[in-house]
Amino acid sequence: MMPPAPPPTPPSDATLLARRPYKEYVPATLPAGPAPLIVVLAGYGGLSSDTAKYLGFTALADAQGILLALPNGSRDSNGVIAWFVGPTHSPHWDVEYLRAVIRDMESKHAVDPKQVFVAGHSQGGHMAYRMACDDAPDVTQIMVLAGQAPKEAVDCAVARPVAVVHVHGDEDEVIGYSGDIQNSPPDPTVPSAHESVATFASYDHCQGAIADAGVSYDFDKLLPGAETTVEAYSGCADNTGVELWTIHGGSHDPDFNASFAPTVWQFWMQHLRP
Repeated sequence: MMPPAPPPTPPSDATLLARRPYKEYVPATLPAGPAPLIVVLAGYGGLSSDTAKYLGFTALADAQGILLALPNGSRDSNGVIAWFVGPTHSPHWDVEYLRAVIRDMESKHAVDPKQVFVAGHSQGGHMAYRMACDDAPDVTQIMVLAGQAPKEAVDCAVARPVAVVHVHGDEDEVIGYSGDIQNSPPDPTVPSAHESVATFASYDHCQGAIADAGVSYDFDKLLPGAETTVEAYSGCADNTGVELWTIHGGSHDPDFNASFAPTVWQFWMQHLRP
């Protein structure tokens, strides 16, 4: 009986970056010391530079002195830009590629290793969760808009706690808030928004159940009033936090006002890694 083939070896950082050059955004003013870094990930078929503007992170970078890394996925079999978010990294090596992007930014700029954030929308949100699973030593916190965490523990090997804020419209027509409601029959392996945050609350060793935080935000310009409510876990390890921000009546692509990115930033600042 032949022994199993050895696992494939990922390409070097230099090779990965040569295959997929990325854009960076450097604001006019940076802090005197090491700067925060946000890696922005677009959804299926999207570009990270557009997503950074849509989410308000480009304006936030200017206001707060934050570096942005703007990498994109690779082409799938349909020729569409995509992230390959499964636990098996080969042959696309997206985790290794994003790790190389972080290292490259660190080589060119003074980056604060305790402030390396990943923000993703839709499939980019899936990829943000993948980075929290597989590159927690580098990634300190994530923001997921309409994404999903791996449902099975075997598919996520978190090396250390990562703070998570998950934002989701409860009328999302693409990535169901309550799971795979778009298909009949639904796929039971697809997690709901609550299941996604519960998964990471367990990885972050949070105490107790999720609870209403008594906070509401007005994020969506198309919806009246403070339409977004907050549920949170408490007592999470290493000052991490896990929160679910539900946009009541929200779609897959909320029409955010200027308060969204600064509020995400406030959450991140409250949960800095020690």
